Amino acid sequence: MQNDGLLASRAMNGSAIAPTYITGSIVQGSTGVLEVRVDQASGTRDLFNISGSANLNGSIRPVLVNAGDIAPGSISGRFIETTGILTLPVNAIAVASNTAIMTYSLAQSGNAMSISSVANFAPVGLSKFATQVG
Repeated sequence: MQNDGLLASRAMNGSAIAPTYITGSIVQGSTGVLEVRVDQASGTRDLFNISGSANLNGSIRPVLVNAGDIAPGSISGRFIETTGILTLPVNAIAVASNTAIMTYSLAQSGNAMSISSVANFAPVGLSKFATQVG
């Protein structure tokens, strides 16, 4: 499978976060975007199970769901698991969607990739009263 556009997981009802199974290998080109829904409140995220190898370029776009339920803190978990080799060219993958209160980072461990998200309602630069919001 070649992704040069948008690859997004959608469960049968369109909103539930659930695994997506891809049979075979996937190559994401430099214009490709892999969208990962992250539910900060429940600690869940989309999971792409790939029964082959994955070569990812382009970007990962986290999409926050249930944003009204988030609380300060961090969550982390796998969003890609392959049975083959997971290849990430050096500096090729970018994380889109950081905001003033939400930051995301990626980590690879063998044939899996995890995403971490941090909700911080009092980032540097805000007054001491920022903790009263959220």
